[in-house]
Amino acid sequence: MFIVISNGTASSVRSLLPSDAARQAVRAGQFAPTFRLQDLHGGNAAMVDLIGQRALVISFYRGVWCSFCDTVLEAMAGIDGQIQDLRATQVAIGPPPENEDQSRKLQALPMPVLVDHGLRVARAYGLAIRVLVPATYVIDRGGRIVLASIDTDYRNRLDPAQVLSALRCLRKRHT
Repeated sequence: MFIVISNGTASSVRSLLPSDAARQAVRAGQFAPTFRLQDLHGGNAAMVDLIGQRALVISFYRGVWCSFCDTVLEAMAGIDGQIQDLRATQVAIGPPPENEDQSRKLQALPMPVLVDHGLRVARAYGLAIRVLVPATYVIDRGGRIVLASIDTDYRNRLDPAQVLSALRCLRKRHT
């Protein structure tokens, strides 16, 4: 797992990424690649519009078929109200749903789900080496990544409490 908080207080740094992925994935302290994707309803969502004057939480997931991804999306949905209370927005980014059941499941989430056709955005983040590597990012309102969690072992995921902690730090910085 690779978790770094850019203010220098790394809570855990343990690299299980292959060397290529470790070099390619964007990390804390870097500016996040911008993107424009469609949501599940065909509307457009651009990173610049999602941030505005708010922080942004991005959860990259492999697909609803992945039970670990499904569990993480549900956990992130469970803290959506707290994320909003901390003046942040969250989105999930992943491949297109494979069927109507998957689409309905994603549409039930409280946060926007953005469809990354061809994994173009995942590639920009360095997350699509052979398959999509699940990751969670917290990005400040200036577009800089303040927390990055990337792990090629899809079973290892960031605890949502760490997302909230990073957002609290950001909020203190901007108040």
